[in-house]
Amino acid sequence: MSEMTLDCPNCGKGLIVPIEAAGRKARCTACNTRFIIPSREALLEQTITHMALEELDHRYHEDDALLDEIQSSPGKTPRPEFPVSNTGTVLGMPAVAHEPAPNDASGVLSVDDLGVTERASTPASSNTAASPPAEPSLADPPDTPDDDHDESAGPKPETHPAYPTELRPTEPRPYLVVNEVSMRGVSLSFASEWLRHEVFRTSMPIRCAFTGKGPETHLVSRPMIFINRSEDRSAQPRSYEMRFEQTVGPKHSPREHVRGIGRMDDFYEPFDRPILYYACDGHAGESIPCRAHTDAQRQDHCSIHIPFGDVAVECVSRVNGRCGPEYALLKTTVAHLKNDGWANLTEKTRRRLETWCKFERGERFKLYLNDADLTVADAGLGGVVVTDRRLLYHKFRRSRSLSLNQNAVLHLRTDGLYVRITLESGGRLARAGKIHRTDMDQLIQALEDAPRLRVMVGKAES
Repeated sequence: MSEMTLDCPNCGKGLIVPIEAAGRKARCTACNTRFIIPSREALLEQTITHMALEELDHRYHEDDALLDEIQSSPGKTPRPEFPVSNTGTVLGMPAVAHEPAPNDASGVLSVDDLGVTERASTPASSNTAASPPAEPSLADPPDTPDDDHDESAGPKPETHPAYPTELRPTEPRPYLVVNEVSMRGVSLSFASEWLRHEVFRTSMPIRCAFTGKGPETHLVSRPMIFINRSEDRSAQPRSYEMRFEQTVGPKHSPREHVRGIGRMDDFYEPFDRPILYYACDGHAGESIPCRAHTDAQRQDHCSIHIPFGDVAVECVSRVNGRCGPEYALLKTTVAHLKNDGWANLTEKTRRRLETWCKFERGERFKLYLNDADLTVADAGLGGVVVTDRRLLYHKFRRSRSLSLNQNAVLHLRTDGLYVRITLESGGRLARAGKIHRTDMDQLIQALEDAPRLRVMVGKAES
């Protein structure tokens, strides 16, 4: 006979009952409390919801680098009163705590406390239709009346709600949709209703959204600004951000910051409730692009663009959990796009490149060479970029792009300390700028995998 283990809703004692007894009454051997035995599916669903809520609280506190100091300080923010599990299981991150129905006396069942402490008696079998099913009692005989119930007053009213049997979560949960992934960052969308929930609004990791640097550097926290849901459309997002910008110190609490901001004036509800993000030195004039949209069903949703891919990966893991396919796919894609060559460029150079080098979705950066007519201080304003798909070049407002999957010839003509680049494709020649001769080997090596591009090296005509 199959059995399952559950907790007494009153005293928490671990009890073993037959699976076949689901939906019938039982009595605890320790405290004599009567309760309805849930099905195994209902027990599993309540356990998953409980563990997900615990994981949410656990992830929030992991973000604080000095959690111990905050908890020991006189003005600490108390932890939410969620039961704490020892499982460490990552299942997802619901933003709203589950509140049981007022008449729900079953309590929260946790797999951490399911232990074999008492063995339930086997329910008596009934072979006649006139005989009612025996009640599986864990202490007293089935016909023992309740001490506090008068049998003459009629049957005792049922106060327990029906246990759910749906294995899939029925409560609303926050969810981030990955819209686009490129070298320029990750675009995410979510339903605007989650702006009303404080935990969701503090779900961004405490890392610079532009560089990925952590709390060990100088960070400031800022609110995301959905300027197209503001009464003043002419205002700049940074002007609002600067009103609420706060330095991230050793005792920084995202929840306290969000509560300190409160509701922002000039914004329509719920866009007046900000999501926090973080930035380090050197990004005083930049903001995360945030837009609100209304779909065909008249439902609002939000889109944000996180420039640093690893920060987006961590944010998705905190909201969606690590079990879903979107997390694994995003992590793999960001790892594929991440390149030491791109990381070694200065932030100013990367920002300049992004104005004329529009990376396609999934396109991987390989090399950038500054144009020889530009100084080191002008790096990023022009030059040659090689990706795993294209060769791009830009100079003096002229930009060109060549697919590496088409038949073409790249002519490299040496001229003293410089190399003049010319592209031949479809019977036409086009100049592609000039690089330093010391950079020529890097360019040839970056184009080794191009299937249809030939590289011809020669001397420039005098």
